Amino acid sequence: MKGSSGFAPGFTPGFTLVELVVTVAVAAILLSIAIPSFTRTLVSARLSTSANEVTAALSQARLEAIRRNQLTQFCGAANNGSDQLGGDCASATGAVRTLDPAGTSSTLIRDALLLPSDVTLGSLNPLRYDGTGVASAPSGGGPYTGLVADIYSQRIRTNNHACVYLTTGSIVSTHTCSSACPANEPTSSC
Repeated sequence: MKGSSGFAPGFTPGFTLVELVVTVAVAAILLSIAIPSFTRTLVSARLSTSANEVTAALSQARLEAIRRNQLTQFCGAANNGSDQLGGDCASATGAVRTLDPAGTSSTLIRDALLLPSDVTLGSLNPLRYDGTGVASAPSGGGPYTGLVADIYSQRIRTNNHACVYLTTGSIVSTHTCSSACPANEPTSSC
């Protein structure tokens, strides 16, 4: 005699042990394929976000220099200069500081960069913007052209370097490379 569920009394429908083992095995195989792809996507997004942070800091430094008509510095990892502005940048990699009109102190405009734990800053060159919004090296010279930042991760093998470049002291661009960023902006993929 069958109960209201269509099964014999006392019978509970369910899965067999074999069905459960097969399901878990298929799920494990799918996860082993998906996780590396997800990791790559996640790390690539972190690299891109970090490069965007550098780009935003450069833009902010340029705009503050123009707005205030004062020297403004994007602080690098080293070689920030030996004057007041450079000295104030000493331990604030990626920060933006502007010099007061008297030239005796500087004001912090943007805090230092905070990178995710799996992203490393390979290099970060300092830039000093004048009141016209053109950047040069803190030691002087003409408009800066070249590599500003090399941000990378060892968790992925290809396209693991985000390279930020500045051209003629004002044009910012980014590239993705599979090895260390070249000193000058590449004309094709690197």
